[in-house]
Order: sequence, then structure tokens, then C-alpha cells
Amino acid sequence: MRYDPRTDRYVDYTPQLGIPELKKVRTIFEERSGTIWIGHEKGVILAQPAPDGGYTFVAASGFEALDVNCITEDQRGNIWLGTSQGLYLCEAGGHKKRSLRLISEISQQQVRYVECDPWGVLWVSHNHGIATSTDGKLFSELHLPDELRIQAVCTIRDRKDHLWVGSNTEGIYSLELEFPNRVTSIDRYAKSDLFGRISDNDISCLCLDRSGVLWAGTRRGVNHAPTAAPQFQTFKPLLGKRYTELGYDGQHINALFIDADEKLWINTFKGSTYRYDFRSGVLEDLSASVTGNSISRIIQSSNGTIWIAAQEGVYRLDRLPYGRFRRSQLHLPGIPADAPQRYRYFLDLCEDEHGDIWIATMDGLIRHNPESGRSITYTIAHGLASNSTYSLLSDRKNGLIWAGSADNGLSKIRYTDTDPGIDVEVLRQGSGSLALSDNHIWCLHMTKDGAVWIGTDAGLNRLTVLDGTISATSHILAPGLENAKIVAITEDLSGDLWLNGSQGLFHYTPSSGHVKRYVSDDGLQSNTWTEVAAISKNGWIFVGGINGINYFNPNRFSTDPYPGTPFLSELKIFGQRILPGREYDGHMLLQKPLNSTRQLELNYNQNSFTIEFTSDQHVNPSKNSFRYRLDGYDTEWTTVGSERRFATYTRLPEGRYTFRLGVSNGDDVWNENERTLTIIVHPAPWATWWAYLIYLVLATALLTAAVFYLTARQRWRRKLFMQQIEQEKARELSEMKLGFYTNITHELRTPLALITAPLKDLEERNGLDEYVSFRLGLIRRNVNKLLKLINQLLEIRRVSAQNLPLKISCYNLAYTVREVVRSFGSMSEQTDIMLHFEAPQTLPDAWFDRDKIEKILQNLISNAYKFTPEQGDIHVRLAVETHDKVRYACISVQDSGIGIPSADLPRIFDLFFHSTPLNGVSSGVGLSFSKALIELHQGQITVSSKEGQGSLFIIRFPIDRHCYPEEQIVLPDKSSHPPIEKPDRPASGPDDRKYLVLIIEDNPDMNAYIVSCLESQFRTAVAFNGEEGLALAQKLKPDVVICDLMMPVMDGIEFTCRMKSNPRTNFIPIIIHSVKEDQKSIREALTAGAQEYIIKPFEAENLNFRISNLLSSREHFARKLRSETITNPTPVELPSDDEQLLQKMSSIVEANIQNPLFDIEYLAKELHMSRMQLYRRMQRVAGGRTVSEIIRDIRIKRAAQLLASGGMRVNEVMIEVGMNNQYRFTKYFQEMYGMTPKEYIQVHQADKTTDLTES
Repeated sequence: MRYDPRTDRYVDYTPQLGIPELKKVRTIFEERSGTIWIGHEKGVILAQPAPDGGYTFVAASGFEALDVNCITEDQRGNIWLGTSQGLYLCEAGGHKKRSLRLISEISQQQVRYVECDPWGVLWVSHNHGIATSTDGKLFSELHLPDELRIQAVCTIRDRKDHLWVGSNTEGIYSLELEFPNRVTSIDRYAKSDLFGRISDNDISCLCLDRSGVLWAGTRRGVNHAPTAAPQFQTFKPLLGKRYTELGYDGQHINALFIDADEKLWINTFKGSTYRYDFRSGVLEDLSASVTGNSISRIIQSSNGTIWIAAQEGVYRLDRLPYGRFRRSQLHLPGIPADAPQRYRYFLDLCEDEHGDIWIATMDGLIRHNPESGRSITYTIAHGLASNSTYSLLSDRKNGLIWAGSADNGLSKIRYTDTDPGIDVEVLRQGSGSLALSDNHIWCLHMTKDGAVWIGTDAGLNRLTVLDGTISATSHILAPGLENAKIVAITEDLSGDLWLNGSQGLFHYTPSSGHVKRYVSDDGLQSNTWTEVAAISKNGWIFVGGINGINYFNPNRFSTDPYPGTPFLSELKIFGQRILPGREYDGHMLLQKPLNSTRQLELNYNQNSFTIEFTSDQHVNPSKNSFRYRLDGYDTEWTTVGSERRFATYTRLPEGRYTFRLGVSNGDDVWNENERTLTIIVHPAPWATWWAYLIYLVLATALLTAAVFYLTARQRWRRKLFMQQIEQEKARELSEMKLGFYTNITHELRTPLALITAPLKDLEERNGLDEYVSFRLGLIRRNVNKLLKLINQLLEIRRVSAQNLPLKISCYNLAYTVREVVRSFGSMSEQTDIMLHFEAPQTLPDAWFDRDKIEKILQNLISNAYKFTPEQGDIHVRLAVETHDKVRYACISVQDSGIGIPSADLPRIFDLFFHSTPLNGVSSGVGLSFSKALIELHQGQITVSSKEGQGSLFIIRFPIDRHCYPEEQIVLPDKSSHPPIEKPDRPASGPDDRKYLVLIIEDNPDMNAYIVSCLESQFRTAVAFNGEEGLALAQKLKPDVVICDLMMPVMDGIEFTCRMKSNPRTNFIPIIIHSVKEDQKSIREALTAGAQEYIIKPFEAENLNFRISNLLSSREHFARKLRSETITNPTPVELPSDDEQLLQKMSSIVEANIQNPLFDIEYLAKELHMSRMQLYRRMQRVAGGRTVSEIIRDIRIKRAAQLLASGGMRVNEVMIEVGMNNQYRFTKYFQEMYGMTPKEYIQVHQADKTTDLTES
């Protein structure tokens, strides 16, 4: 079978071999020409590559009798076959021309393996040993020790002249060679090894990759190991004989120390103490003679004495002959009785320059003199940073002891031999310029240059010390060390530092700042280290951890020269794996494996992808590093570790890019040969060059069209602007005309009023002769015509200002039109023109504004009479049409007159346009007014005419109620003013004096006429503008004011507002009279405070009635105030509990009415209710009035009672009702009674006087 990476599957070629008796294939080999050699138990089959990607299989002739075990090719192109019958050579020259020859030196031997190494040496493994040849002609046997019998099945040679031999029963042998065929040393790796064992002793094959890693195939899987000598060694004498999750059974190391005799002292967590002799390799157990408990520190003083800080105390070991020693325990003062039961009470030891031993404990620092046996204990009372001293360092040169605490920083102690006192300087975290990175000090070390290095719980610190003075501190911020926990520091012979950490072993070079981290993958016992380390005189460093001891010599470290070769392993697009030879979205992206692909083309919708990569550096794969960059997109290199072996790009823009990949090994050796991959992202169809060409053409076309459009639009706007200017000028001219006529008509209405009123008075006189009556009638008829024309002009003005409202009601349409037609009966008799009316027999009621429709018909019929000659005819026709479910009235007026010239038809409805009529005079107002009214009625008016044949006017307007807004709908026959009633009492006051009426009118004639109309019933006073009238009103206090709307100095609106805003005059009723009859003017007057609005001209009798009614209503109101009980509100039906609440609340308010601070809070408290409860309850009971308003009303009503009694002044009444703000009192009183408190007193005093007079 063959694995095809393009399709990610295996291809079975067994049916194509064509050898039914084939039972077992033992070897497959590909020579440099590409031919595949397949060796089996009955010969060799040759597979030749076919053009279609497959293979052609041919049985090699001459090999039929051979049982082939292995096949290889040497550097000269010769094929070597290892068989059960011996070693055969098939010389170069093509398989058809090759001659098969048996090597006589290795005949009759079962050859298991044949291999040609990179140096051209041929290695042959057979059943009696291993043979070798450098030229392929002469073979010699490899000389092995007599006791060693290797059943070799495979061999391979590495770069350091080690021959690796695989056995089928004994595992793997490593033979160190000395050419030509001498073996100098032998190492064996078997399943039984306690450390680094293989999975099975039956080795089937060996392979050595380019990184120097040996791969071994066994019956139980594949094993691999680097062939280079390991950098870190494991101290095997302490290893147990069982496996753990850490790989082997090691021990937790508490203490390490190398004495002057170069012997290694070891203490474990379980309390065992050992001494190891490097010369003899003997591990001596000292637990019985030294201590069976844990040890924190072991030191050797300058005189050779060994000092041990153990769990139960401090021991002194004096040397005796033959390597023996005498043990004695120090008796130290102040040691607590439970110290031996504590795990670590005695923490560290050091010796100063005077030979004194300093002992770090949990309760202080002890200075012990070995000669005298005296001890001194130092604590925080002596200036130490903490009583719990964890680590010590002796600086003999400067006479200093450095003491690191477990919780409060570092103490620098200066001492002398003669004085027991000490001088202490403390360094802590955050203590200014000489601050540490953390207060937990794990270890201290002084390097050869005098610098003090401090390992803390959060990083490595360096102190620069000059002559015993600290000049600077620094926190080492190298990557990996900035927050690392450093528990031990060791300086090697070259001055580099080796740091025990909680997450690995660090190698730090102070000169360059370079940091390298070593972990269990590098051959260390684990990633967690204890606070112990030691270095021998020849530079070997021993470090202890939780799983044993590792030792190494930094000077023997070598750099792996092979950086590795980068490989592109896989491509993913949007998370989907792309396989060679398979389509993705209808396209085959990879014709062959990604690593063999030089150019990758992607569509626009495939621009989010991931490239995975790897390396063939397998010595320590977890330490490999990769850097990649996408030229054309990335500006910098991206460096990643082995845990992130992929590069992802999302939404990559279209373009051509180059992906570059570099790789390095664990020694930061980078491969200069990068792996490159060209990536082309094709643009979207709408972003291709031909798409942009289309866009350019379209943009040019659009730009041309836009220029053409803008030019045409500019011409059109210029033309429209000129038309607007012309229309505006015409409108301004029309407005000027209309404004002029409107002003004239306003000025005419006042003289007409002065003509109409006296004229009516004259006509009502009895005894007028016929001569006078005829002339008075003539005057009245012409005055009415003039007034009608004036009213039409005013209404046209109101329509143009959209200020003429519709009053839609339900009427009989036929009756309305018929009445208008009948009103022209007398004119038909005078002009001998026949007027005809046609209408259906039955018509439904219609909704329209009768006044507007009547005026339109009157204008149209009147216009028809003017242009129809005698003996002519006028036809008025009425019909109802329905369009889109809406009923329309259609009224036509057709005459047999002279007609209208076609040139005048477009202007027939323009204001003031007219022709010369046959009868009467045309003002040019009627048709324009009719058009405005019918359009206001949502209708239309049309005209058709021919000269000499007459004219036809047709009006159409909707007559359904739903066609008009609700605000325009009024009840039928509703008058704009209430009926005028005669007063029920004479126009005089309570003292039988006539009421005083103030007349304000700027026209002297009108002023005199009003006085003449009123003087018989009222007293009058006159003023000629609003300012004079306001002064007179404040002085005379009239009972009624009649005021004109338009006056100089101050008009009627301003006069009314100022009257109503003054408390002294706001109760006086005001009647506004004016020639303006539009609703806006009426609304402004009534809003300002006027009680009546009368339109000029008016009848004198109506004016008298309105004044009398106003005065009568005011007198009735005053009598009601005198007769009703003020404090009793209108009775309402309430539930019993609500009635009780109101009664209780009224009694509480009356009881506290004199208290000005009485408010809703106090009332709620008295009612035993919350403010919100009272508020919600009164909202329901009082109909929306608030509690504050109810309290205020009771105060005002009580004040009215007191004022009506006449015995108290206003200020006294305010005090009685608990109100101290006169302005608010007057305002609230006037809102309730319509007059000020003083006026209220006057009214009641007048009533009392009247009652006394009547009695």
C-alpha cells in the first residue's frame, strides 16, 4: 500500500502485483532513479512510475530464488540485497543489465540489515555479527567483546561516530567506534532501564533524522531520543525502582552541600541525610550519626567545622581522622520548647569574618561565638526588618551580614568584633529609590564583582554595593524573570547565574541580559525546584528539586548546530481543512501537498485562511521557535513558540503576497533558508480591471448626464425664477390693489354706518309723505348695494389670507338655489329677460355653507343679467353627480348673451378684470370672489363661451358630510350671536342713578351718534383714543365701556388687555365695535377680555339691549353673592365615608384657619393619613381638585363672610384667615368672586343701604 498525501488516503497495489503466491513483503526501497524495489520471500518486484501518476509492476528476473530481507543503495548507485542466503550486489547499469553477484565473505549468512551511511561506509548485520566495508569490496568484522553477542537486525551511524545497533531481543546498543573496526565503549538501552527505558526490546528498525534524533521502531510503538550527550545528568544513586507521573521515583531535596573534600551532602524531605563520594561512587547514609530530621542549611566554617541547621536544632560536626566527625548540639538561649516540633525553625547559617556563626530563626537572628559559646539574639527591637529571618549572606570584605526576611524585606547589618551592637539598614518594596520588587526574600548571593543578588517572590534584584554602602538597586526585567519566583542562586565559573525557580531552571547572563529557561523536557527532574544548590571546584553544579537532583557543567554545554527546516503542514480556509487534489467551492486549490506548493491562488471569498507549519528539529520540539511574515501585508516579523504553530489572516485584501517562514531550535539557532509561499488573492468580479473600466464608462456617462441635467435644470430654474418674479410682482400688485380697496372699504363702512342708522330712524317715523318715502327707499337701496360690494371686497381679502372659515350644515339644496333664483324675479320683469330654473323633483339633503353658495349664485346670475340683451334667456340648472362614492352638486348658469372673447377667457376670474356690460356696471370683483369661495368649498368653477352665443358657468362642490373637517361642521340655523333679550329692569343703578357708559371712538361723528343713541337711558362719557379712554375708565369707574377696535395711539385690543390686567378696572364689561367681521379679529377681542363684539353698522336698539343685558347679568350676580351661604359648597352625593372625610377635613381647616403655616402635611397628620393617601383620596372625592386648593377656597370663603359683615378691614380679614400675602389674597379672591375685596365691600355696603331704604 502507498499513502497518497494529495488525497489523504492509502492506495492498495496488491491486485496489480500479479503474483498470487506472494505472501510476505519484507522491505521496500526507492532508488535515486525513482524505481521502487519491493523485496519479498520469493524475489523482487520493480515498480516503475507511470505517466498517469500510478506505477507499473514487473517481477525482476534472476531474483526468484532469493528470500530478500533488506535492500539499500550505495553512493555509487549499486544495489545491495540482504537475503537469507547471504549478501548480494546488483551493480549499477539499469535493472535489466545489472548482474547479480554473491559476496563471498558474507555467504551462507542470514543478512538481516544492510545500510550505507552518509560517509559511504557499508554496514551489514548478519546472524554472526556485524561486517563493514568502506569500498564495497573488502569486508571486515566488527570486533566486539567476547561476552557480547549482538543479534543485530538494524544499524545506523550518527555524526559523532556512534554506531547504533538494534537487536530483536536485547534492545538498542550504542557503540563508540575507533576506526577501522574497533569498539571503545558500549552502552545498552533496554526495557528494564529505570530511567529513559524503551517500550520493547524487539527492535525492528532504526532511523536517524537530520536533527540527530534516533527513532526506533519496536513491536510496541516508536521510541525516539537525541543522540547528542545530554546537558543535564540525573543523580541516579537516589532514584527509586518504580515509575511515577514524573517519570521515575525521585526524592524531595531539602539541602545540598559540597565539603572541602569534594563530597556531596544531601538531605531529603523525609529526613534522610547522605554523603556521596565522587571518587568511589559510594552513597553513605548519615541519618543515624547526624540527624534523621530535615535540614535547612549545611555550611563549613573556615576551620573545617561543619555546621548544620536541622529541624530540632543546630549541630556542630568537628572533623576526626579517617573521615569521621564528632557531633555536638548548640545550646542557644531563647529557643522555645516547641521548636523541634516545628517543620523549619532554624532556617539558615553563615560565618562572618571573625568566625562567629549567624543563625536565622523564626524568632530572630542569633550570633554565636564558637570559642566562648556565648550567643546574642537580634530582633526587630534592634532594627531588623523582621524577626522571621529566612536567608543569610556574609560579606566578610565589608563586615556585613545580609538578612532576608520572609515577609518584610532585607536587612543590611553592620557588626564589629568588640561591640555586640549592630547597625541596621532596611530595604523594602516601595521604599523609594532603593526599593525591592517584593518583601519575601528567598535567597541571597554575592558574585565575584561584589554585587548582591536577591531572589524574591516576584523577581530577581541586584544591589550595587561600594565599600559597604548601597549605591543602587535594580529589578531584573529580562523576559521570563520579571515576576519569577527565585529560590536559589548559583554562580558558575564564567560568572553566569543559575536560578532555581518555581517554574523551571533559569540561566541568566548578567553581561548581556540573556535568559534561557530549562524545564523537564530538557532532561530535568521536574519544573519545580527547592532552595538548594551547590557547585564543585571543577564547575559542576548540583541543583535539587521535588523529584531528585540534577547536575551539569555549563562549560560542557554545546550548541545544537541544526536549526531545523521549516515545513508548511496544512492549509485551512474559514476553518475547513484543504486537502491536495480535492475541490473547495468548485476550485482545486492544492494540486500537491502544501509544502511542495510554490504558489497559492485564492478567490476573493477565500481570503480568510490559516497556514499551519512545523519543523524537523526533534531534539526538543517544545523549544523550537518560528517567525513568519506576509510580505505586502505584515510590517514586522511575528515570533511564536511551538505551542502556536500557525498563522491566521482574515479578510486579506486582493493582491500578491509572499509568506516567509523561519525556524530555530532550542538554542536560538535560526535557519537562514526560509520557506516561502506566494499567495495571490484574486479580486472580486466587481473589483477587477474590466469592472473598473465599466465603472469608468458608467461614471463618464453619468457625469455627462449630470452635466446635461444640471445645465437644463439651471435653465429651468432661471425660467421658473423669472416666472416667480413675474407672479410675485403680479401678486404684489394685486395685493396692493386689494389692500388699497380693503382700506378704502374699512373707511367707507363707518360713514355707511352713520348713513344706515339715521336712515332707519327716518324711515320708522310716522307721517312721511310719498315724496320723502320714495327718496329714502332709493337711498337705502344704493347704500345696500355699496355695502354689499364692500363686504365682497373684504371677504376676498379674507379668502386670500385664508381667514374666511366655512360653516357647513345640512340644508335643502334645491330650496336654497330656488330662493336665490326667485330673488331675481323683479329684475326679470325690469329687463324683459326670462330666468328659468331646472332641478330634479326629489333631492336629498346636502352639506354645504349656504351663505357662500348663495353669494356665488347671486354673482353668477347677476353677471348673466349684465351681459344678456333684452328678450334673452338665463337658465339655472341643478343636478347631483356621484364620483368615487362622493356626491357632488352641479349648478350651471347659462345665458344667451354676447359671450366672452376667447382671449379674455383665461383672465375672466382675475380680480378687477371686467368687460363692458350691456346692463348696469361691472366692478371686476364678482367672478374672482365666486372662484375664491367655490375653491374654499373644495369645489371648482368652469366657463365656456363663444362670442355672440352666450356663456355657460358651472360650479361643482361636494355635499357629503365626511368631505369636510369636523371643526367646519355646525348645527343648522345656528346664529353667531345669542338672541338679544330686553332687560328685566331699568338701566339704572341701585341708587336709581343712570349707569355710566364710556364711549371710546376716534371718529367724532360716530362718537356723537353713539352718544345720541344712549343718552336717553344712560349717562355717557367720551374719549377719542385708547389712552384717553384708559385714563377716564380709571378715574370714572364706568359701568360699561364701548370701544372701537382700530384707533390711533392705543387700539381696542391693547386697551382691553390693560383694563383687564388692572384690579381696579378688570370687573368693568367691555363692548368692542368694529367694521372688521373676520373671526380672527373677533377671537382676539374676546381673548383679550371683551364681553361683546358688535360689527358696524349696527342698530341703536340692539346696542341698547346688549348694554342693558350686561348690566342686568352683573346685578343678578351681585344679588346671588349676597343671598347664598358662602362657606357651604354645592351639595354633592357622596358615599358615607367620603362625606365624613370632607366634614372632618372642613372642621380641621376651620380650627386652624388663623395659622398661616397650616398646609397639607399638617392636615394629613391630623387625619392620620399619608400625604399620598390623602392626595389620591381627594382626587376621587373632589373631582380633580387638589388639597391645597380646597384649603385655599375655605380661607377665601371665610374671608368673604368677614368682608360682607362690614366690620373688618381687608388686612384684618387676611390675619383672621391665615393669609399674609396681600397680592395672592387679592388674586385668589378676584378669581373666585370676579372683583377685588374692596369692591366686594362696596357692593355689600350698597346692598345694605338699598335694603334699609326699601324697608
